[in-house]
Amino acid sequence: MMETTQEMWDLSLGTGMYATYNLMRAAYPELKKTQGSIVNFASPEGC
Repeated sequence: MMETTQEMWDLSLGTGMYATYNLMRAAYPELKKTQGSIVNFASPEGC
């Protein structure tokens, strides 16, 4: 943790959150039609 800069943290967090958000927005219309679901998960190992 002490080796991680604020810029590194912002990039990591932003990349993961924006990707998840954009994918959900893209999938939503079809999932709404088919009554599908979105399941999000996270892992500290991916950071």
